[in-house]
Amino acid sequence: MKIIDEALLQEFRCKEVCELCGRRTRQGLDPCHYLARGMGSGRRLDVRINLVAACRDCHNKQHSGQLPRRRLLEVIAAREKRTAEAIEAELWALVALPKGGGPSSGKS
Repeated sequence: MKIIDEALLQEFRCKEVCELCGRRTRQGLDPCHYLARGMGSGRRLDVRINLVAACRDCHNKQHSGQLPRRRLLEVIAAREKRTAEAIEAELWALVALPKGGGPSSGKS
């Protein structure tokens, strides 16, 4: 499943505070995916419940394994006022949809 939303990614880039460490930055933030784009199967989910606004340091730590992926899920769940389990279940349901099956998919 691919859901590509450049406007949403830009919204996360424009935030001023890292959702992982709380550090302020004027340089913009990276949209960090819980289910990462590079995890195979042509997956890309640019949806709010799969994204965290991360400073470059936190984003690099997450990709190098120094920051557990679970931390991203916890931040998303707190921000969305839902449980981590509910967020994760919804994300895996999206992944299970056929490629090109969603109304906002395939915008690439």
